[in-house]
Amino acid sequence: MEVEVPRMRVTIKWEPLPPRQRWLLASAATVYVVVFGLAISEFTIRSGANTAGNVAFTVPDVPTADLIVSEVAFISAAEGRRIAGVLKNRSSTTYRDIQMRFSLIGSDGDNVGLAEATVHQLGGHQAAKFEASAETAKAVEIVLKQIEAQPPPAGAP
Repeated sequence: MEVEVPRMRVTIKWEPLPPRQRWLLASAATVYVVVFGLAISEFTIRSGANTAGNVAFTVPDVPTADLIVSEVAFISAAEGRRIAGVLKNRSSTTYRDIQMRFSLIGSDGDNVGLAEATVHQLGGHQAAKFEASAETAKAVEIVLKQIEAQPPPAGAP
């Protein structure tokens, strides 16, 4: 004996969402996508070689100093790495034989090298560009350690 099972027919009537609900749904989806994208970019490890754009370091002005390094950055590939910057004299005194020493800091925060640059003479209220050899490819940050300069000769204005 066979029993016939009645079949049910279900009809779903689809109606578009009202404009207010569509806007709310689109806004929620946009916020979710933006937050998810930011989370991915924040927690992923960036690979590849460092470039001068993401390892440059600007030394802040110190108001009491006559001689300041206003900017310094890596300027070449890791193998033949150099640093370049600008030394400013904020006084009216002329200095000569100016020596600058920089510590080169690695990605783990350790000191991985030293760089020295010299400017032979810098007049009052002038700026001079300088370059120095950075003898390590592991450095990602430059920190100014010391500036030494010869005072003007006795009797000079």
